[in-house]
Amino acid sequence: MKKKILFIGSFFISIIIMLQSCNSSNQSIVYPKQSPQLDKHYAAGVSGHVACILEDEDSKEKVLLMGGGANFPEVPAVDKGEKFFYKEVYAYKLSNNPAQWQELGALPEENAYSAFVDYNNALYVAGGENHDGASDLFYRLRLRANNLVREELPKLPLARSGAKLLVFNKRFYLLGGSEAEMTNSMYSWAEGETEWKREEAYPHSPYLKTLAAADKDYIYLWGTFPHEEYGNSEQFLTSPYLHKYDPRQAKWVSDYIDGDEIASLPCFGGGMAYYDEAKDGLILLGGVNAERFLPALRRGDLVAKAMAEGNDELVQQYRREGKAYMSAAPEWHAFNQKAYRYDKKDLLFECLTTDKVIARADAHK
Repeated sequence: MKKKILFIGSFFISIIIMLQSCNSSNQSIVYPKQSPQLDKHYAAGVSGHVACILEDEDSKEKVLLMGGGANFPEVPAVDKGEKFFYKEVYAYKLSNNPAQWQELGALPEENAYSAFVDYNNALYVAGGENHDGASDLFYRLRLRANNLVREELPKLPLARSGAKLLVFNKRFYLLGGSEAEMTNSMYSWAEGETEWKREEAYPHSPYLKTLAAADKDYIYLWGTFPHEEYGNSEQFLTSPYLHKYDPRQAKWVSDYIDGDEIASLPCFGGGMAYYDEAKDGLILLGGVNAERFLPALRRGDLVAKAMAEGNDELVQQYRREGKAYMSAAPEWHAFNQKAYRYDKKDLLFECLTTDKVIARADAHK
């Protein structure tokens, strides 16, 4: 069986038809060719945006939405440029050929790195951040008569950015994220409730990057770059544990995945996960290349240590390396091009396909 996946990235949209083998040639359809170009700063491409496909409740048209996000449109981050945050929401009607982006409305605030999920033909958005810090807002967006309709929902108990939001049995679960520091906490909410309920935290020190999905039985969480528990060991850039939460029992359990199996895989940090109902398996794809990303992740601490030691030569070396990293071409970063299916019974991974379109981090499905 073939499976269609929608990627919503910063510069273009793509549909990949997932085939059965890592050696298969893939069919990729890319549309539109660019993200919204109506604002000169937004046109440079953003990260941390929200996106999904909704159906207009009146016209029944399928519409691709993309909004919010952040970038450095004038001076690159490596040169200490100003970071811009956005709140505009853009629409692309999939039934029109050729279609054009149009500005449809706005988020309640400039926002990037929020948690979001599309459910029952609405986009639910939780948290995020801007120049004022992390956000505690929670709301949903709908389309009616070509208008963006926003409905405010109960605020989060704590402001947070970079969390994961998913739905299990009509209940929303918010996992992880950070404000002043990373957290492994989890909260839940259901329609009609006036506040969020605190759930059991996932059984691990906070992960820098997480992948989360749900099937009919469990919520699944997989983490990457778990430094607090494993120190600098590169063997465990991806956690050897797949954490499972049973909402009916309110209990986490963890499957241990063989170390050799983990070592044979990309780290998936910043990648995506979803449940494949047809095969009753988890699909994991995309993500950074750990050999490229990890030195950059550690470089800030190395600079601080060199400065404390008064080693200006080493400080300048690290800064040159940082500038080279930020200025490198996308191909150099070598993001993961493979998609895998995880067999929940055998605890093994099967490579499904290889496609350069998959090679991205923090894109959205």
